[in-house]
Amino acid sequence: MPGWPPEYGGRNATPVQQLVYFEEFARHETVDHGKYEYVRGDVHTNNIENFWSLLKRGIVGTYHRVSKDYLPLYLNEFSYRHNNRENPNVFADLITTCGNN
Repeated sequence: MPGWPPEYGGRNATPVQQLVYFEEFARHETVDHGKYEYVRGDVHTNNIENFWSLLKRGIVGTYHRVSKDYLPLYLNEFSYRHNNRENPNVFADLITTCGNN
């Protein structure tokens, strides 16, 4: 992931490194929509709402229907797209990982 510390894998962080990073450093805060609180400083739900909106639009608009057996693959695809949305070299990065199995 861009911007991650090198000791946590940096751009090539594994899922385990990502989990360790989040457990050690990520904070979890909430907003209470029931009390008409939608943002508090930099705490909001815009990013996750954006992700789900793009996922739903992608499924309905492109794939039309998704089997529950393949849902994890679609989620992986859209999470990759979302996490790399600002990466100008996303295609080159993806191609270089194709032969690394």
